[in-house]
Amino acid sequence: MSTLQRDDIADVRSDHRRGFLMCVAGFAISGIFLALCYPEPGWGALAYIALVPAAFASVSCLKVRDLILASYLIAVVWWLVMARWLIPVTGGGYVVLSLYLAAFWPTTFFVQRLLCHHLGIPVTLALPMAWTVFEFIRGVIPAGGFGWFGLGHSQAAFTPGHNSEVVIQIADLFGDHGVSFLVAMTNGLLVDAGLFFKASNSQISPTVKPSMRVLLTLLGIWGAVFSGAIGYGWFRICQSIQDQPILRVGVVQTGVPQSNKDSPSIEQLQRNWNRLIALTRQVAKQEPKPDLIVWPETVVPAPLNAQAVEILGSSTSKHEQWFASLHTQISTTAHELGVFIFAGAPTILPGRPVKRHNSAYLYDPEGHQVFDRYDKIHRVPFGEYIPWVDQWPKLKHLFIKYLTPYETDYTLSSGNRLTTFQITRPIDGNTLELAQVMPLRLATPICFEDAVPRICRRLFYDTAGRKKADILINLTNDAWFSGYQRSQHLQIAAFRSIENRVPAARSVNTGISGFITSTGQVDMILPRSCPHRASPDHHEQHAEISGICSSDGFLVHNLQIDPRQTLFGWVGHIPVASLAVLTAILTLIALFIRKQPIVSGID
Repeated sequence: MSTLQRDDIADVRSDHRRGFLMCVAGFAISGIFLALCYPEPGWGALAYIALVPAAFASVSCLKVRDLILASYLIAVVWWLVMARWLIPVTGGGYVVLSLYLAAFWPTTFFVQRLLCHHLGIPVTLALPMAWTVFEFIRGVIPAGGFGWFGLGHSQAAFTPGHNSEVVIQIADLFGDHGVSFLVAMTNGLLVDAGLFFKASNSQISPTVKPSMRVLLTLLGIWGAVFSGAIGYGWFRICQSIQDQPILRVGVVQTGVPQSNKDSPSIEQLQRNWNRLIALTRQVAKQEPKPDLIVWPETVVPAPLNAQAVEILGSSTSKHEQWFASLHTQISTTAHELGVFIFAGAPTILPGRPVKRHNSAYLYDPEGHQVFDRYDKIHRVPFGEYIPWVDQWPKLKHLFIKYLTPYETDYTLSSGNRLTTFQITRPIDGNTLELAQVMPLRLATPICFEDAVPRICRRLFYDTAGRKKADILINLTNDAWFSGYQRSQHLQIAAFRSIENRVPAARSVNTGISGFITSTGQVDMILPRSCPHRASPDHHEQHAEISGICSSDGFLVHNLQIDPRQTLFGWVGHIPVASLAVLTAILTLIALFIRKQPIVSGID
């Protein structure tokens, strides 16, 4: 081999190394920007440029292998950092999940590259298509998916006074994925602009470099879409619903650490219970008195279904008799205070095998437990059940040992009823009976169910697309997790209010409890630090907060009913599923079309 040939090979290898490092840098910068988009700090504006370095790297990277390797390595680090709040629930599962979720980055940018290089589709369109489709898939599979950190989520409020809710109103048309598409489209336009101004001798395929005419056309398309989203958002926000019924709701926030729930003593359980009842009585003293008081998920340490209460009550154990008495205590409290009470509690159904549910119970002002209850449908994998291994006991035992926080089988059964609760309230000081002409309808997604759009849609709309519930009541226990996860949960929950046009009340053990309007605005929150004053927003006069311990407290607020129907409630994810089919077809076509070589001839 001649010296010249050796020099040429060395130059090629040097170009490859430099190209790989540039690819790594592009994905790393995007990863940093994306991380900053979400709480905390939650700089949502960064989302509009966060994907630019990665998308630019994907179309300019010399080798597909470099693209896949660089994006996957950065994505693994990104998910390990961003999803670390899962560690207390499933340390092993957190690592496995991060390795799995990381695969969506190279898949997304590989598809984007195919569409650009092989079909000549501009990045303005290819990037939002690929990103939105794989974000949708990630939120569905496996085992119900993991939909956190959607690009559109970064645009929602997570504190009172957050003013970015205009753009996200399109979620009532296309769901949160519609917002992700819009944000990704903005990133793609910036990439196309950068490609246009890129030097002509750069290593960029002519196929992906737009002409001035194409760039102006893309600018016009983006401008029409973005201005349309803004206009629609203002239209939806300005629509008046002031003449609609109001429900006054009090949410109780307990401060029970997860250690007390996992390994409690009877004395600690009784202290927690007495504190809960004391908070509830304080809520009922507010003027005007709330119609409904909401407790967090599983805050009641015993089952409330009749069969379990009867079995506990017949026991000779004083502890079990105390557990049986909780149903009576709730009933007595509701009757004495004259309010409805939503209580989060387990359900235990005797039989072979015994079935356990995570449930929401409603008690009326007469002290009666409403006949129907809601059992949680969407269970958290490894937190509430072990997926895939029910038929292999030994493998299930290993999963429990290494992938869960428990030592024994703790499996909860999934609910099968889309329960809608109905409550009545006085109107203009009249009696409850006069309000029964038009009862208010409530649905109660439990825990992370308000982060799953398809579950909430089924709770609020029937199969014909008709609205069947008016208010979202979320009962949650976030004691497992760190503070920034709680802010992310609140931010995601705002989308459920917009998609279904329902106001929401959230009662969360350890926080963040609060209220969300049907336009996704966070009206009031009770943070885990629980300051002894009202949240500094324009609804401050309606708030009353009291702290018994560092994170105990309550809020009282008026929820305005929104009678508007939504396209999302009618068609659900059909638009994004159709986009997925179109993207799959175009990707298959791209795989069978001879690719345009990059100028250097190396790909």
